[in-house]
Amino acid sequence: MPKILLGYTLEHSRWVFQPTAWRLALRNLSRNIRRNMATGSALALGFAGLLALMGFLYSIDSYLAAYTVYGTQIGHLTVFKSQGFERYAMEPKAYSFSPADQQVIRSTLARHPEIELSSGQLQGSGLISNGCDTQPFQARGTDPDTAQALRQHKELRRWNVPMQSYVRGQSAADLPLDLNPIQLSNTLAKQLNKQKLYSEFDQHDNLAVVPDCTALAKHQLDSNVQLLTKSWADAMSIQDAEVVGVFSGKAEGQKSALTMALPQLQKLLDTEHVSSYGLWLKDPSRAPALAKTLAQELRSAGLNVDIYSWTSKQTNPLYAGTMNFLRIMITFLACVLVAIVVFSIFNASTMTAIERSQETGMMRSLGFERQALTSLFGMEILLLSLISIALGGVIGFIGIEGVQALKIRLYPPGLEGGMELILRPGFKASFLTAVGLVILTTLTALAVQRKIAQQRIINLLSAANR
Repeated sequence: MPKILLGYTLEHSRWVFQPTAWRLALRNLSRNIRRNMATGSALALGFAGLLALMGFLYSIDSYLAAYTVYGTQIGHLTVFKSQGFERYAMEPKAYSFSPADQQVIRSTLARHPEIELSSGQLQGSGLISNGCDTQPFQARGTDPDTAQALRQHKELRRWNVPMQSYVRGQSAADLPLDLNPIQLSNTLAKQLNKQKLYSEFDQHDNLAVVPDCTALAKHQLDSNVQLLTKSWADAMSIQDAEVVGVFSGKAEGQKSALTMALPQLQKLLDTEHVSSYGLWLKDPSRAPALAKTLAQELRSAGLNVDIYSWTSKQTNPLYAGTMNFLRIMITFLACVLVAIVVFSIFNASTMTAIERSQETGMMRSLGFERQALTSLFGMEILLLSLISIALGGVIGFIGIEGVQALKIRLYPPGLEGGMELILRPGFKASFLTAVGLVILTTLTALAVQRKIAQQRIINLLSAANR
């Protein structure tokens, strides 16, 4: 007869389906209430702690994902020309997508309904001036309608991402392009003294004013700035623009950032190319598989590309760095909690098995086999584990709701304004954790009881192992 886990045979495994065995297991649990309560409490609190840790990790992950993918408009996938991510800054024309390339990309993307939004993007750099001071800038051009849709995305509302602090003012979609509307990072706006926006001036008298740069007090007289750069045709390009919005930009790479409409930046750089394509998916979990599929399809169409996921440290260092650190920390804490639970179960099971060694010997002498006795002990621990896990779930839920009621704010690096602590452990992760704890505690207890039950009957009756 084939053996299965922990030496059970098919015949003895049927023992667990007998109501009498479960009644006997429940009666045995009531024989040492104090110890079982202490053991169950350790398991319940351990599970509640794991729920809180999982909720914390899941919430931080989801918040940062919404903030970076939709808030900073990185996209779940970013398509570059082959080696374009590394070499675009040095040779922008050679490592960008021409109008013909863009047509190939658009026709390929149209065959994939799992893509919710897509948009060409363009990067450029130059100097920006307020008439007195000049600062370097790094510009990103995006499609205005796509940018507006991303700012209103449901994921930002779901995770309470404060877009009113991320973007203050208007977007390019709200204004005519001939106005040349731009949004500055808050750091760049402070450096240029352009924190008062276009909409905050009297539009009937909002003319560019020549400032007195020698005056001690430099009041902001208008929202006008001048952009200067070298076009792709090797000529100087100058553009007047209006500051219509300010966005978060405390991270090192964002201090000189500005955004504008894609056609506006293309006009400034004198090109019809785009440097990359951003893709936003309906189901982010499909990003790796879709990246491989798109790369193959575009290669078949004669276009070699590199596709980066939003979890890549190259395109999204804020998310990748923060989550790698948190995963290591949470894994360590979870291992400590699980170890405490396992040792508590091991100690309690050992004490119970030793105290009941004479009873085990008596039952063995009456004809009960080792596997049946081990099964009975395992059923007791299984019942205790299920009750404790249910209690731990209630404790964890109450604790999580209590923490969220406090409206605690966290301030991860690079995230201006911080984020509200929202603990939402995923159902799947919570269920798998509960099942894993039940299996682990049951196997731990079975291993202890099996060692006791395998001793000789005479030793068990004489309590020689005490």
